[in-house]
Amino acid sequence: GYHRPRHYIATQGPMQETVRDFWRMPLLSWVTNLVEVGRVKCVRYWPDETEVYGDIKVTLIETEPLAEYVIRTFTVQKVNTGRSSSHYLNQLCSAVFFGDPRGHLNITAF
Repeated sequence: GYHRPRHYIATQGPMQETVRDFWRMPLLSWVTNLVEVGRVKCVRYWPDETEVYGDIKVTLIETEPLAEYVIRTFTVQKVNTGRSSSHYLNQLCSAVFFGDPRGHLNITAF
């Protein structure tokens, strides 16, 4: 958490109109795929290179694919102040919300 350790914000994946709000959070751990069983779960809210969402500029620095998840590192800059910080998007790719999730990485360990 921001002020206290081990405190987190839980939310659903963003809709197109709430992507900007997602980049205001300091750490994103994402436990779903964009599409699951043919159903759209959320919009893709990170850029391949650089994208501006309202007054927030997001630049992809690094993508690190691992066995069951992907770590993406971004620089996030508030356009009107120039203030920037590093953000990390941890995407758990093996999460299953339809069907039997046994045998997949435990979400709490992620």
